[in-house]
Amino acid sequence: MSLSRRFSFFQSLTFRLTLGLVILSALSSLVIVSVIYFILRTNMSQRVDQMLAAEAREISVLYETRGIKALRADLNREVMPGEASEVFSRLETADGGEVAVSDPNSWRGLVPDPELLHHLPGGRIVFETLHPSGHHRRIVRLGYLKMPDGSVVQVGKRLGDEEVILDEYREFSSWVIAIVLVLAFLGGWLMIRRALAGVEEVTLAADRIRQGDFSRRVPLHGRGDEIDRLAESFNTMVERVQTLMTELKEVTGDIAHDLKSPITRMRGLAESILLSSKPAPEPSELAEEVMEESDRMLGIINTILEIAKTEAGVAPVSKAEVDMAEVAGAAGDLFQSVADDKGVQLEVSIPREPMIIQGNTAQLQRVVANLLDNAIKYSSPGGRVLLALSLTPSDIMISIADTGSGIRPEDIPRIFERFYRGDPSRSQPGSGLGLALARALVKAHGGEIGVESAPGKGSTFTVRLPRADSPA
Repeated sequence: MSLSRRFSFFQSLTFRLTLGLVILSALSSLVIVSVIYFILRTNMSQRVDQMLAAEAREISVLYETRGIKALRADLNREVMPGEASEVFSRLETADGGEVAVSDPNSWRGLVPDPELLHHLPGGRIVFETLHPSGHHRRIVRLGYLKMPDGSVVQVGKRLGDEEVILDEYREFSSWVIAIVLVLAFLGGWLMIRRALAGVEEVTLAADRIRQGDFSRRVPLHGRGDEIDRLAESFNTMVERVQTLMTELKEVTGDIAHDLKSPITRMRGLAESILLSSKPAPEPSELAEEVMEESDRMLGIINTILEIAKTEAGVAPVSKAEVDMAEVAGAAGDLFQSVADDKGVQLEVSIPREPMIIQGNTAQLQRVVANLLDNAIKYSSPGGRVLLALSLTPSDIMISIADTGSGIRPEDIPRIFERFYRGDPSRSQPGSGLGLALARALVKAHGGEIGVESAPGKGSTFTVRLPRADSPA
């Protein structure tokens, strides 16, 4: 394995999470083992102290009731020939002289703390632990009880068995901690690898998409966990990006086509002037034609930008109370002369009651104006256009019906796309952006727009906008 790959492995999230789990397991095991060790040692110490205290009090009672001779005889009986006693005792005078002893060999090398013996409280047992020199594993627990006459009862116990138990526990605990760490590493590695497998799949998919393969998706495992939700969100995002890329290609081609026409006309005009032997037109005429073509290009570009900003939410809609009855009435008045000039009958049916929504007046005016303009444009002389408003419990419905040429069924799903124009509309001037802009503005207001049409029978566009007073 190369140095770079080793570095990558140790920097991976799987390794860091596994290492964290191992450290946490080690600390937890160490705490548990230490607590058990402390409790075990404390219980052993308490039992030894209780036994020494009972032995010391028994000796003190014997000494006080039956005297020193009876005490010596009793201590001598406790000595087993050839064996070292686990528990041994003695009685010393106030000046340190030994009066009676049960096992002299056991006391050899044990030197109690003089300061402790000098300041012993009367009637209370004081304990001390000694580690005799030369006996690394020999630990002795001593208890001292001061008698009324100043003499001191001393009792002791070798802690060999207790220390063996504690040593075995420490060794056993070390093995337990080592096994826990190994299991924590292996188990943690497997679980974390499995948990992060979905992240790895997202990474691989992202790499393929970065290389241009937008068809790649992350498989869902149906577990419903965070990784599945991440994969689902990722797939949704990729689908959206793929759609946007497809639309971008289409829009780029459409923009190139629609901007090509005015630029070609301006270039043709200039070329004809340069190559023609006839006198050039007046400068004012040339300027007027150039301005018309320039305005058309600017209009296309501005409309594209407005649609893009509205759909992307870059420019949030500033909303206030808008009376759609007033908006529709003003649009009807504005287009009345246009309809009259073309010989089309324009009818407006608006209830007298206010129709209030939360929206942007200028944008809503553009929606109604675009739909009315299309309806009049595609209606033949003698035709009829009806602008009507109605209320539902939750929406305000705007309906614009015409008796024009209608829309072919195969064109209906695409008429709200940018630059799309059905065959019958090719004979009419326009860029194919009006309906796309209307849909973007309606969606920005939380509404819907739809159409019903048939060739030769006209079209009916319907806009639904949520009422301001509708229940939440």
